[in-house]
Amino acid sequence: MDALHTVEAASEVYLIGIPIDSLHTYAASYPPFLQLLLREVTEKFQLKSRAFSFSLTHGALTRLASYLFRVMTEYDGKRLTGSLPTNRTGDIADHIGTTSRHVNRLLTTLAKEGIIERSKSAISIKDWEKLEQLASRSIYA
Repeated sequence: MDALHTVEAASEVYLIGIPIDSLHTYAASYPPFLQLLLREVTEKFQLKSRAFSFSLTHGALTRLASYLFRVMTEYDGKRLTGSLPTNRTGDIADHIGTTSRHVNRLLTTLAKEGIIERSKSAISIKDWEKLEQLASRSIYA
């Protein structure tokens, strides 16, 4: 089944491309590779389950703040100084379980409160402490 995914990196990444024919030939019946896939799928289900539970118990502003805090922070906790493109508010909305229209309203609220700076094409974090307080705890780890 064909699948389309869009990924944008906010920091430096390394990517390995493996032709699908090679995967079918060499990895389709290789147990360590299949176990790796199973672990990854299991982790994804677990994260989705936590995200769903979080959506039921936390408001959209908290979910958005948590999302922004996570995507603008490196894995080692270092805060990114760049900006996040805003041309995908629909993707953000899907991720946090709301509509893109509501995400736009929430981003406007965060900008008015001085937590973020928003232009037509990007978001940057101005007040990390307030964003972290709003985020409560990050589920998007």
